[in-house]
Amino acid sequence: MNQYAGFTIYITKSIFITVRIMHLSLLINLFVLFSFQLLAQQNAIIVRNIDSHTLKEKLEEDIHLVDVRTYKEYQAGHIAGAIQVDISRNDFLAEMNKLDKSKPIVLYCAIGARSTAAMRKIKLMGFKEILNFKGGVREWKLKKYSLVKE
Repeated sequence: MNQYAGFTIYITKSIFITVRIMHLSLLINLFVLFSFQLLAQQNAIIVRNIDSHTLKEKLEEDIHLVDVRTYKEYQAGHIAGAIQVDISRNDFLAEMNKLDKSKPIVLYCAIGARSTAAMRKIKLMGFKEILNFKGGVREWKLKKYSLVKE
């Protein structure tokens, strides 16, 4: 029986260490989450939907205009001055993080669903103003505004 005592102690220590590592990992994740929330609260941000008329006005300002559709959709026609950052790609958040957070950011897609999702994803990244063009390219076309093709 004595020969198994060391084995039992090893298993117990191993389990104990594993539990401690999991506990530490959980604490770190919670800290990061609450830090982002606190940062967002300290730096009051504006998050809202806009229409095509408001977007036309915003285009006169120094903004980031971001088309969150696929590259193929972007090439078929996009609003002049837009950059393309596909929300469905794994590097979406990394690409968004490269943008100047002090400038307002306007997101758009085909009809507003993907840009709404993008707005939710980037809310805690430190942008001062996040605007979602809810009508998307469909509304832009209905208003007979031009699109740029590549």
